[in-house]
Amino acid sequence: MLTQERKSEIEELVRSVNSGSEQFQLIHATFAIQKLFKDRIKEECLTQIAEIRKKVADCTDLDELKRLRRQAENVRNESDKSVHILVYYIPQLTGNNARITRTKNNTFMIALPQSLEKLRNESGVIDFDKMKKLRYLMAHELAHIVLHYDFVPEKAEKSFTEVEEEEADYFAELLIQMRKERNAQIYDKKHYEDI
Repeated sequence: MLTQERKSEIEELVRSVNSGSEQFQLIHATFAIQKLFKDRIKEECLTQIAEIRKKVADCTDLDELKRLRRQAENVRNESDKSVHILVYYIPQLTGNNARITRTKNNTFMIALPQSLEKLRNESGVIDFDKMKKLRYLMAHELAHIVLHYDFVPEKAEKSFTEVEEEEADYFAELLIQMRKERNAQIYDKKHYEDI
């Protein structure tokens, strides 16, 4: 049986987790994008392995067979790779500015304005204007990962084209709209009590 002291400790941890989750609006989308890319990488690797197998079936040269085996091992190693998305809040960004950069090991870093890190005011009430802005910036930067994967810069100084920005805006608007529709279904009074 849980003691009152332990319950209080657990409640404090839950508050911390809940508070922290507010800083990462649309974090569910980051997990979905990571899975999307993991699936895409595996599919590409399976295609490459199938092509290597065809070559092996027709090959009689021992050196070529060794080379194909090394190639297959490299492809298998590639299939274990995944995409990582990290979110940071930095003071240098203000207003509606956010940045995304990419490292060589498939890690994307989304930088958001530090002013959006805390969504609650001093009295604990959520600032919905901040939340809307944060969700939009997150959705927009996530769009660049999905739509412009190969063009995400390694340095923040580089920027996207006007067309790429327009595509990211459209993606963000659709993602937020679909999330609103889903939430409306989930939190409808007749269903909400059953969740």
